[in-house]
Amino acid sequence: MLFGADFIYSAHISTQNQVLNFQDFFISPVMVENDSLKAIYKCDTKTNRPKNKSEYDYLLSIKEDLFKCFFDEQIKINDSSFTNNLQTNTQTQMFITPVRFKLECDERSCKIFVLKNY
Repeated sequence: MLFGADFIYSAHISTQNQVLNFQDFFISPVMVENDSLKAIYKCDTKTNRPKNKSEYDYLLSIKEDLFKCFFDEQIKINDSSFTNNLQTNTQTQMFITPVRFKLECDERSCKIFVLKNY
């Protein structure tokens, strides 16, 4: 049994002509607890959580690392291109759909566990 709060992570990244023009990472505590979810180890964080930081503040500080951790979860990609007068414009939108997870820290490291129904 893991202790600590459950969180939801999602991300949205947008490029236009292969140039990043928007990125946003969302982290939120869950509103409803669910004890029937199974915790599956996902990854380790590069740094440990300082004792003076809450779990939420720590997660906000490593949100780009969480993107790498959750990249192989369920993602959605929309890609489009338009040609006008021999000039092509491309736009790509990538979404990491909401992932429920838990953070477990000890003295040396923090581990991320994805929570799923099984």
